Amino acid sequence: MLDNAVASGDSPRRDAVVEKPDPAGQSPANANVPPALPPKESHVVCNLRVDGLDERGNTVKYIYSCDQDYVVYYSRLEHPSPGADGAAKASTAGGRRRRFSPGSTGDLPYESEGVQAQLSSDPAKRQKLRSLLLPLGTERAKLQALLSDWPRRQSFDSSIATALQLALDGDGNAESKDNALQTLKDAKAAILTEREIAGKAQYVRFTLILALAGILLLVAAQHNLFKGSGNFWLGAQAGLFGAVLSIAIGIRRRTVALDIGVAGNLSDSALRLFIGAVSGGTLVLLFATGLLPSLHTLKGEQDAVQTMTFALLLGIIAGFVEQLVPSLLEEQAQKFRNGNEKTSAPAAVPSAAAGGNKAP
Repeated sequence: MLDNAVASGDSPRRDAVVEKPDPAGQSPANANVPPALPPKESHVVCNLRVDGLDERGNTVKYIYSCDQDYVVYYSRLEHPSPGADGAAKASTAGGRRRRFSPGSTGDLPYESEGVQAQLSSDPAKRQKLRSLLLPLGTERAKLQALLSDWPRRQSFDSSIATALQLALDGDGNAESKDNALQTLKDAKAAILTEREIAGKAQYVRFTLILALAGILLLVAAQHNLFKGSGNFWLGAQAGLFGAVLSIAIGIRRRTVALDIGVAGNLSDSALRLFIGAVSGGTLVLLFATGLLPSLHTLKGEQDAVQTMTFALLLGIIAGFVEQLVPSLLEEQAQKFRNGNEKTSAPAAVPSAAAGGNKAP
């Protein structure tokens, strides 16, 4: 059509001119002009990548939400490996030089791990978003502490991420703020329940292990120490069993430390077993020495020195009832104090009315 228009002398219409594509598959001549790009934001923060480093220097493990003004993600501080590659990465990560020496893996007492929110680099936006997260700080910190070393923390991390998104997207809305805070409180209550159950299981494990070790020690001591003490060691062994029975029955109502309080559960269970063993042996001695009156049963008078079954029964009772022996000892101590007070009372001074000498 273009050739016919030229032959007739008519000029072609501009809107009808169509540039033919190059046979070699190249773009038209005016295609070398770059197309117009959308305006680029100067403060886009969605530039985190999984296995990359965030602004804190932690390794990003999972990204929950990516927005123009914030990113909600899970990160963990990972110590570099002793190899050269790990040292090189550690020295340049995050634009900061880190100290690293071979063999120093895991030597830091503090481990940073959990759900974070990286905010916009725009100071105005960053300040606004930070003010939205501040009301969640206390509950979030408590929940993060409870999640330390917890093997099933994924669902709780998701709750934290949801709470952060509710607060950031709510733009200060009271309902969003309340929902975010309630989400953290519900998650904290759930993890507390799980860790309390784990703490009780830990307490029971410590009790059984320490009780077995205690029995072995008492059996060894029975043949080496205080051989002429009668059934004292037998009562101590029975008291250990009584303490185990008391712990087993009362563990459902007993308040123990969470499983993160290893030292507390270990010391409490060891002390309870020690009290049971000492109480069992002491109660046998109290009956054997006559400080406590003999017990009369259907089989007659029971002797704690000669009757092994009675010594076992006394030990179990003393270990089961934790306050029994301390109360008996306090009662005996009070008797001794009263007796000493009576014997040491000063003699009465005769009065003048009783015929004393009068001054001349």
